[in-house]
Amino acid sequence: MNLKVFCLVLASLIFTTALEAQEKKTLVLKDGRRVTGIVTKIPGGYQVEGRIAVTTHLDDEVASIEDAALTPEEEYAQKLEKLDTASADAQYELAEWAYKNNLREHARRHLREALRIDPDHIKAKALLAQVEAQRPQGQDGTQGTAADADFRQEWLIDQQDIERVRLEELRPGDKVTVRLQNNVINRFVEMMDGTDEFKKPRAAEQFRGLPPIRQVHYMLDKLDSDNTSIKDDIVVTSDPKFMIDFRQRIWPLVASTCGASACHGGSEVRGGLRLFVSGVSSERIDYTNFVILDGFVSQGRRMIDRANPEMSLLVSYALPEGQGKFRHPVKINPAFSRTSPSYHMLLSWIKDLRTIHPDYRLQYKPPFGMKIQWRSEGLLPPVSAPATGEGALP
Repeated sequence: MNLKVFCLVLASLIFTTALEAQEKKTLVLKDGRRVTGIVTKIPGGYQVEGRIAVTTHLDDEVASIEDAALTPEEEYAQKLEKLDTASADAQYELAEWAYKNNLREHARRHLREALRIDPDHIKAKALLAQVEAQRPQGQDGTQGTAADADFRQEWLIDQQDIERVRLEELRPGDKVTVRLQNNVINRFVEMMDGTDEFKKPRAAEQFRGLPPIRQVHYMLDKLDSDNTSIKDDIVVTSDPKFMIDFRQRIWPLVASTCGASACHGGSEVRGGLRLFVSGVSSERIDYTNFVILDGFVSQGRRMIDRANPEMSLLVSYALPEGQGKFRHPVKINPAFSRTSPSYHMLLSWIKDLRTIHPDYRLQYKPPFGMKIQWRSEGLLPPVSAPATGEGALP
């Protein structure tokens, strides 16, 4: 390779890297219009990738290029990527910023997480009380139900199904609270009498002395899929880590892209998929969206592919054309590139899910004819499928 070619290649690589890292800019046109988006220099002009469309403007139409002010939601997304999720102080600081910027439900989620990490965090307690006092009330007079009222109740997953998802996705190390009901410990001990470790002297006594969460993990390890009566009396009353991450980091990203009103968050079902987006946080809405995304299959391709995370449509469709395994049927603005922290965050979250999908035993039936499939390996393509292709979601 001669020096000239080498310099051209190097310049191209530098330019590409710069594009991937760039932020939104505003193109100020000579006729007074202002166009905001990801600005890319092209031969003879500029291309601007906005939220709705990609536009092109000639050099002689452009007066200047300015830094674009981020919306509070966009700035929140940037701060979220850098958040130390294990720090109560970091959770509080982001919550305080969100509160001051009128992102009250984001603030509420981070305050609750700060208190989960540190129940004695005084500032978080004080601000959460203020946030809760300002929340709209539901029709029954209780707080926290306003979001659910945006949708018909049968469209959303119910509390029993939420608890079943939590139980089946529970992993060692999850810091959750549990409720053991209907004498389930004694029933389990009687079932295990004379088997495995319970053949040892005082085994039952030692088991009863374990912390509840360790009892739960032990029972889940020993129970087979047919033994549902024991499982139904193990109630996980708080979110495992996978759902904390989904609600705080994954869903905000999805809601701002796939969940936009012009895409799958509007009133119409598009490509067999509709998501439920509300300005108010709701446990039922968040779990409903997780279940729908987790079980959605389009032409044999999973929205969330636990066995092959990079084959997930949720990942592939959000990448620029040529970077994803599959191309979205309709041209859309990419949510991130392969070098973006959001890409690695989403991919890592999918990789941390159980590879073999648990049997949730849900009663939930998605509305609008949407289908959710978890045990459909026969419909899925082999791992050696081509690296590019068309999907089915408009």
